[in-house]
Amino acid sequence: MSGADADAPSSEGAEQLRACREAAQRMRWTPGGLIPASGVAAGGTAWWRTSIGTAVGYNPGTGRVELALCPGDSARWEIGSAAGTLHCAVRADGDVVVFRLDGHGRWEAAATVSVAEILQRPRNRAEQERTGAITAASNRSIWMPRDDVRLLPFQGAEVEVVLLSGRRVVAFEAATGRRREAVLPDQPAGTDWCAAAFAAHTNTLAPVAPVVLMEPPDDQEDVAS
Repeated sequence: MSGADADAPSSEGAEQLRACREAAQRMRWTPGGLIPASGVAAGGTAWWRTSIGTAVGYNPGTGRVELALCPGDSARWEIGSAAGTLHCAVRADGDVVVFRLDGHGRWEAAATVSVAEILQRPRNRAEQERTGAITAASNRSIWMPRDDVRLLPFQGAEVEVVLLSGRRVVAFEAATGRRREAVLPDQPAGTDWCAAAFAAHTNTLAPVAPVVLMEPPDDQEDVAS
């Protein structure tokens, strides 16, 4: 078998992918539908948050659809994935509380971090190296949260909180206190390229290789069969 054949998805895998995309499209256009930029994967299930305080999961292998209510009553929340488990980050006053969905469909608190701690800038190079932060502007010892701070989805091995503040994207690991930061580029004049929305797809700041999933035209499918 050639390398190209080994990398090609099986007919069953292609069918599951097609079914997943069709289900996402159906749910996306219903009232209170899915928010496409919120998608994360956890335990073989693709999850999206909705605009009505719920998260919807779809497992392409089993066809099972799951529903989870957002913990608490905050309107500012976002889903994430850590160690293959669905998580939910919720803004509560000046803090972000991260919940973990247990095996019985119940939320349990996993971490609490203050917004000010996440977004503070390192005071010196030693602290910058310790936290892993990338400074993008002059350092300040005191930082006051902006009104436009919002949560972004996260996905990784450990619990982390990802915030967007202005053009700053900051990822904060709850267990280690390690902070990583990037700055969105300025929006070109006269264009609307939605840089803030794109940040939701690169929120963990990990290198992402472009992947293009293409279905063969109907006539090619007939020939292959």
